[in-house]
Amino acid sequence: MKKLIINQIESYWVKLTSTKKENNKENFNSIMLTLIPEIKKYLNHSLKVQLKKGNISKEKHEIDEFINDLFIEAYDCFSEFDNYNEFSNWLYTKLDEIIEDAAVQDQFDNIFFKNIDTYTQVEWDSMEEEYTIDGGGDFVMEEELDMNSESENYFYTLNDVFIEKKDQELIEEIDQSLNRERVNKHISMVLYKLPLNNRSLFDLAVTQKLSLNDIAKVKNLSVNKVDTVLNEIRDNIRMSFAHRYKVNA
Repeated sequence: MKKLIINQIESYWVKLTSTKKENNKENFNSIMLTLIPEIKKYLNHSLKVQLKKGNISKEKHEIDEFINDLFIEAYDCFSEFDNYNEFSNWLYTKLDEIIEDAAVQDQFDNIFFKNIDTYTQVEWDSMEEEYTIDGGGDFVMEEELDMNSESENYFYTLNDVFIEKKDQELIEEIDQSLNRERVNKHISMVLYKLPLNNRSLFDLAVTQKLSLNDIAKVKNLSVNKVDTVLNEIRDNIRMSFAHRYKVNA
């Protein structure tokens, strides 16, 4: 079972603090390399979305440049943090900022969600086919991460979207119609239509298992705002299932 970044930071907090006090940047970076494969995965996943949208050019950027920027910022700012929780939250915030700085523009497709109840089955299939084809240009993880191809992508499930007990009947209905791969592909496609900030917020909650409080700190938002955005995202996904697969969301 893979560890979450906050647990990894906690394990190495004393060593990081010691190497920083000694001004030993080489050892500091060496420790960072051993504890952030999960956050590199988060970075790679966010970059894939921006690459598919055309906001980032694969020819102009390599994943190592983003990691190097993060290491520099982490070492320079480390003394500002009082505990491992603050530092781990900051890492996510800084990664979002680094990606946003590299992005050409925010191409949030409002039309998709406004017209979600009008698409025909042919249009849904066409959108999914386009999403799949665009996936051919994904960033590839560095060999040092020692991850297989399956682990490079997040796998979304119905339980990530339908979190209320009252939704159990709906989950069972979708389960009868779609297998896990189809569910994951549909959720991924809908999330692809979100702006980077909202998409990463959802991933922090679902794939990184951060609490609402921690996400609020990472995103510099109120807890109520985080909760509202997550509910809106889940509502959009529910509606997409309802209209595409004719289920009662």
